[in-house]
Amino acid sequence: MTIPIYKKKQLIEIVSNSIEECGWNVLFLNNEDPYEIYVYSGDRNLKLRIIIYNITHGGKTRSEDEYRIQIKETTIDEKVNFVTLLLGYYDALEVYAGFDIEKHKNAAYSASTQIKKEALDNAYKNRFSIYNNSKDEIVVAFRPEFFMEYVLNRRQLHEFGDYASDMKILNSIIEENRDVNQAVLDEISENRKKVVINVTKRVRDSSFKERILVAYSHKCAICGLQLKLIDAAHVLPVGVDDSNDETSNGIALCALHHRAYDRALVTFDEKYDVLHNTKKIEEIKTIGHDGGLDKFLKNLNEKIALPPSVSDRPHVEFIKKANNYRGWN
Repeated sequence: MTIPIYKKKQLIEIVSNSIEECGWNVLFLNNEDPYEIYVYSGDRNLKLRIIIYNITHGGKTRSEDEYRIQIKETTIDEKVNFVTLLLGYYDALEVYAGFDIEKHKNAAYSASTQIKKEALDNAYKNRFSIYNNSKDEIVVAFRPEFFMEYVLNRRQLHEFGDYASDMKILNSIIEENRDVNQAVLDEISENRKKVVINVTKRVRDSSFKERILVAYSHKCAICGLQLKLIDAAHVLPVGVDDSNDETSNGIALCALHHRAYDRALVTFDEKYDVLHNTKKIEEIKTIGHDGGLDKFLKNLNEKIALPPSVSDRPHVEFIKKANNYRGWN
């Protein structure tokens, strides 16, 4: 199989799409390599300096599972007020590898740095993987939906090489999709507990989202919209007793109907009939904020769209508890 080799402008476009998939906005600050971009989400913002290469096989003289990026910068220095990222992208699996910038400052021309194919495979399968390469450098492999998780936790992740047991525990938790309980945390060094919690939670969230979107064919269950504007919503909200990340406690909703569902403006019952909240609508009319109401109501399906598999459909008990929690009963 021939793996595409992308030009830098194509690679930065892939990066931009990944950041937006994580729910962040992107503003380009320049139009040259290394690319500098401003990313923001809510009250969080960062300036990123991206150095990125294709990940390719190491060549005929290298082992079958040795892959690499070929660094061509004469120097790799961090820039004040910017987060500098040294990345590889492997198109065959659509996964990234994040390399430790501290290990590559003042790198020689055409220096190469390795990652095992196993680490890329694990990232594709488990969404996230960390690996210690032959140069004693921690390389973090991850899928696009984890791009900003890597950015926000990069420093602590690249320091996992100091504690091999912590790296082994994190990879094991991710691969087995286990919960991080106190017993697990007691085995991890203090300054790495937070990143383990953050990453493993994101893995679970990503698994839930992927299962829900696939089950509903990436369409809003209430209006049928796609356009890559679909969220994976919990029927019974996270934090409420008995809520979990089972597919039967999820539903695919567009951004509008997700918000309307959370605010109890719309819901669905045990027969999967879509309902609107007449009391709330009257309150909205009273204060004169009912612009677009007719169109909103017209676009509601009579029933929610259901996944083909019965086991993926919202469970009756979750629906009952969720409607009671939101004040429908």
